[in-house]
Amino acid sequence: MPDKKPTLGEGESCSAHLLIVDDNSRLAASLVTLFQRFGFTAATVRNGKGALEYLLKRHVDILITDIFMPNGDGLELLRELYQRKILMRVVAMTGGEYPNMPDLLHVAILMGAECTIQKPFEPMQLIQLVREMLDASVPDQGDVSRS
Repeated sequence: MPDKKPTLGEGESCSAHLLIVDDNSRLAASLVTLFQRFGFTAATVRNGKGALEYLLKRHVDILITDIFMPNGDGLELLRELYQRKILMRVVAMTGGEYPNMPDLLHVAILMGAECTIQKPFEPMQLIQLVREMLDASVPDQGDVSRS
């Protein structure tokens, strides 16, 4: 029987640092609190421009970004990361679906996001997604499909 890695429970510590990018300050703050409760280090910024500034100064293990935001949306942030050759594990999230528009979560995958999640979601879904990403090996640059 293969060994199974233990997963973090509430109150346990983790060395992973997360950055949450969302212009909805209530959602972002509640996600920071949730991740901290599960032992992660988490911070938040309100847009892609702020995220890029943060990422140029600090190490982040996983970036969780909304797609629709003023002053640099999530897709623009993914493009900037690619252009600057910043290899980053990314979860893209959105609640926006509009007629006659492409599936933006699929577009985010094509632009380098490793995973996506549709809003609204249960908080534990996101915790589990991040845990799975941390348990998985980091993809090589050649494994990441970006357009």
